[in-house]
Amino acid sequence: MITRAWLAVIATMVVFLLCALMLPLLARQDDCDAAYPGVCIPPPPPDLDCSQIRERNFKVEAPDPHHFDRDGDGVGCEEPTRTSGLPFTGASTVPLLASGLLLVAVGALMVWRSRSHAER
Repeated sequence: MITRAWLAVIATMVVFLLCALMLPLLARQDDCDAAYPGVCIPPPPPDLDCSQIRERNFKVEAPDPHHFDRDGDGVGCEEPTRTSGLPFTGASTVPLLASGLLLVAVGALMVWRSRSHAER
């Protein structure tokens, strides 16, 4: 049986997780270079390379201070198209995997806790 204390712990973890996932989205609007609409890349300094950012295949407008659009076609940090036919968004799966692992850990802890109380 889930007690109020466990519900409070779960609610706190959910709120924390949501805040952790929303903070980068909120911070994106502050210091973004106008040369890269649709993504948030800070203006130099420092000068960034494609290997230092997650975004791929994004729109680039002049003056392109980081020189992400090497061939001048208006697309930055281009990657070859994938054979699956699905578009590559450049999105990171790390937050999704971290939240999934957190939920599995909380579930395992709850099962272990309920079994240890049932044995008493």
